[in-house]
Amino acid sequence: MTRRAAPAESSQARAMLGVDHDALSRLTLSAARGSDGLVIVPYLDLRPTRYLSSGTALRRRP
Repeated sequence: MTRRAAPAESSQARAMLGVDHDALSRLTLSAARGSDGLVIVPYLDLRPTRYLSSGTALRRRP
């Protein structure tokens, strides 16, 4: 998926589930580890930010 296609993919997923963006985020974070191979890749526009210049898009749960 390209960066330009990612917003369309997100809106398709939200439409299929009948949820808004925040609800999709909550559903994603509530999924069990592994989840039978389910993978959700966040849309990252890759623009630098002055506040998190060394930040990453990885989120690890304890």
